[in-house]
Amino acid sequence: MKLEEFGYALADASHAIKLDLNYAKAYYRRATCYLQILKPQSAISDFKKVLALEPKNEIVRGQMTATQKLIRKIEFEKAIEVEGEKNPVERCHEIIAEGGPITTICRSILTKSIGACDLESSYSGLS
Repeated sequence: MKLEEFGYALADASHAIKLDLNYAKAYYRRATCYLQILKPQSAISDFKKVLALEPKNEIVRGQMTATQKLIRKIEFEKAIEVEGEKNPVERCHEIIAEGGPITTICRSILTKSIGACDLESSYSGLS
């Protein structure tokens, strides 16, 4: 693992687990490899196995908790992400560029955004 050859380290740890299902260090090493190759769900599974074998291992418990938080954060970001959707400020700028009328919503978005300028109430778009 120190050479950053996580595929080999993962295979070695998996082989060690096949030889001894109670080898906590192999589960731990495999979990850290899974984290390095961006497979946190698999890491959680191995962290749980380590804790089943070593229930008082606070280091592993802490790493499992941190990994669970990471998974929740990733899932949250995926949930709020809408592919291809533009942010409201960009959309309002497009409407203005197209010569469309500035709606109350656009006016509100543009005047309350950081760096946006105030628009005169009489402004109705490009002529």
